Amino acid sequence: MTHILTATGVTVRFGGLTVIDDVDLELRPSEILGLIGPNGAGKTTFVNVLSGFQKPQTGTIRIGDTDISATLPDERVRRGLVRTFQAVRLFPALTVAENLLAAGFAMGQSRRAAKAEIATLAALLDLDGWLNTEARALPYGVERRAGIARAMMAGPAFIMLDEPAAGMNHEEAMAFLSVMDAIRARGCGILLIEHNMDIVFRLCDRVQVLRSGKVLAAGTPDEIRNHALVREAYLGSAAA
Repeated sequence: MTHILTATGVTVRFGGLTVIDDVDLELRPSEILGLIGPNGAGKTTFVNVLSGFQKPQTGTIRIGDTDISATLPDERVRRGLVRTFQAVRLFPALTVAENLLAAGFAMGQSRRAAKAEIATLAALLDLDGWLNTEARALPYGVERRAGIARAMMAGPAFIMLDEPAAGMNHEEAMAFLSVMDAIRARGCGILLIEHNMDIVFRLCDRVQVLRSGKVLAAGTPDEIRNHALVREAYLGSAAA
């Protein structure tokens, strides 16, 4: 049976404010699903629920038939669900290789196994020339790729990326497209939170739109691009 990451009926309230309102989501292996919406739509809160950093008032999270709703973030990582954050936060005084090695050790990998995975990911994410560079000296786009590589050291079935292309120039953004295709080719499902609509529409198989904590629309990039309510709420006339 193909395992699918499923969220059902997720609701989050902060005091009297409902920030996520009965949201469902499905992410399949090798799929790139875009999660978009205006600022304050609830995207990051929803990813916090999926990754175990935010407890919802209602809703369940499953990988395949396994309910992981009550598990802590580290257990979800071990079950194959990882995420990145808007701030990469590598260990600045360690090299890229050392940062990845630390992630491997955290997953219980032997030094030999971790080094083998580092070599694989370095080739996959175009980091070969940067492995011996301290993280604090990395160009911005390389730093973002190294952060993704660190998450990938867990060998995930699903990865959630929170604004991974934020602040990238055009060249870095184009390199990012290749990185996403390479991760997808490994069978990993990707949930992509991103404001760069060019990247979303180029990469994603499906797109789900949140507005005020509710699902406004879901469909293919073309369907979302041409959805009147989405254009009004988020994309505007630039999407024409």
